[in-house]
Amino acid sequence: MKYQLKKCYWLLVACLFASYGAVANSIAVVQVNVNGKPVQSLSFNERPRLDSLVINSLKFSKQSMINVDWGASGFFDLSKPFVSKDKVISDLEFSAVNSSDKEHKAVLALVAKLKEMNFAKREFIDLDPDFIRLSEKGNPKIDGKWLLSVKHTPQKVLVVGAVNHNKNVEWQSRTDALSYIHQANLLNTNTSSVIVIQPDGVIQKHQVAYWNSDFQEVAPGAIIYVPFVSADSALDKAVIELLKNRI
Repeated sequence: MKYQLKKCYWLLVACLFASYGAVANSIAVVQVNVNGKPVQSLSFNERPRLDSLVINSLKFSKQSMINVDWGASGFFDLSKPFVSKDKVISDLEFSAVNSSDKEHKAVLALVAKLKEMNFAKREFIDLDPDFIRLSEKGNPKIDGKWLLSVKHTPQKVLVVGAVNHNKNVEWQSRTDALSYIHQANLLNTNTSSVIVIQPDGVIQKHQVAYWNSDFQEVAPGAIIYVPFVSADSALDKAVIELLKNRI
């Protein structure tokens, strides 16, 4: 009996080491998240083409291509630490020291929101396999550690920045940025423009003052950032760049 238990123990140890070795020796490792939740991890012993990686990821995570919103989905490089988050948070906390009471509170609220969020270096490439296959350049071979974030069509728009309430707002068709930011209660009523980070990472400046307003669509899953100074200030630019890499 003792011999059998000992044999089973060493067999289990051998299996664990073999499993670890398979991952450690893999050329590409992909974590698959669906709507923000981890569901599968895939390892490849040869460099897969991007279309093959995406198709296999969907297959093993039991996701239908029909349900995927390719614009909202993202591909993130996990091979290197993403240090921008800590730097931006540190700079925001420093800027809050000399702010007015109202702005101080809003900056710290943004810091708290950013701490809740996850970020990584995003590769802004099309993930739809039907599109990827059109050219070899758009279908590269992949190695390293990656995260494939698969999303169904979101139903919210996130409003953050110089507002009294950083919040998710229900997305509505044919609704502009001004309508969304009013729901978050603007810190400065003279705000003339905001930055919209569309789900595919495209950054747009939307005019929202009564004298310069022009209608532009906000896609479901977008982030609206209301600058504290202006979209051209170094700190606001850093926040925008960070938000663009949200997982």
